[in-house]
Order: sequence, then C-alpha cells, then structure tokens
Amino acid sequence: MLENSDRLFPDMKPTGEDKKPFQHPIKGWIPRGWDDGAGYDKNTWKPFEDSYFTSSNHLMQDIADALLNVWMTTQDPQIAQAIMHIHNYKREYFGAIPVIDFAAGVANSASELYESHRLPVFSTSVMNPYYTGMYEQKAHSLSSYDDNLAWEYRYDYTTKSRKPRSSVAVSSISVSLWVSEALIVSGVVFIISIVTSCSA
Repeated sequence: MLENSDRLFPDMKPTGEDKKPFQHPIKGWIPRGWDDGAGYDKNTWKPFEDSYFTSSNHLMQDIADALLNVWMTTQDPQIAQAIMHIHNYKREYFGAIPVIDFAAGVANSASELYESHRLPVFSTSVMNPYYTGMYEQKAHSLSSYDDNLAWEYRYDYTTKSRKPRSSVAVSSISVSLWVSEALIVSGVVFIISIVTSCSA
C-alpha cells in the first residue's frame, strides 16, 4: 500500500499537520479508513466523513514503528523501502518525526537518521507518572499507553543489535521492562480484587 499509495489514493489530502499541499499523489501515504472501514475521531468517537482521503502524523508514526518490528524479524528490503517512503513523505511535507526517522534509518542503514535521535539521560523522573504513582504511592492517573516510554523501549532494544549499549541504555531497558511487568502484575491484582469483591 505504501509503495503504491500514489496510484491507490489519487484523491489523497495532506494531514492537518502537513505544511503544504500535495502537488501530486505521493508514495508513503495511507488513509485513516479504506474500503468498508472508517477512521474515527478519538475525541468525538464519530467516523471521519472523509477518512478515505485523510491521514495523520500519529498514524504514520505507528505504521513506521510496526513496520520496524517486521523488518527486525524479516530483514525484508521491501519493508525497509516502505518505511523510507513514509520518511520521505513526512520529511518533505511536515518535518522530522523521531520515530519515523529512527525506523527509516535502522531499516535502511542510514546512520545519520537513527543517530540523530537519542535517549534522554535516564532518571526515575523519566518513568513518571508510573514510578511516582506505583512506587512512591503518590496520586497519579496512569495512562493505558505511553508513547514516550514505548519509544524509549523501542529505541533501546533496536540499537542493542547494532552496537554496544551504554549503561544508560541498559538501565533504561531494564527499568522499562520492570515497569511493564509491574503494570501487568498490578492489573492482575486489580482484576483479582474485583472478582473477589464480586464473589463476596
């Protein structure tokens, strides 16, 4: 789809984030909805009337991230090319998006892309609100998905196979896994508590 988006979606439109109009249909673009599927607005939960013609930066970022997983498993050059199409599209019409740049750089051996985005120096504050909420027992609302934490985890385990990791990176992945496991355990405990309460 990414390789042939210029032919599949001749009426494609730029995202709300893109900074200039398309001069012609491009490669590396996918819609929010296709065929009998429809994209939904995350705020109103209503389907997009023009989902066939529109996309978003977040969608493109998630696709690049998912394709990097596939490439890490298969090393398929077509997957690498598909990610690069996304990168070329967003770089020309929007600008740099770290997750997309990183995926394109790793899959296409373009060090100038994946080395231009690095992990922050690790500290417990990087793990907030999970660390302060779960281990310091402070009042926090925990989101079901954390883009930044996922990005740090993806960066670290991907670069693991490319070069030796620093102690900072090792600490990051260790704590990321630790928090992930803690969240799973907490969820199980919470479910068991509910079931026990209902049974009582």
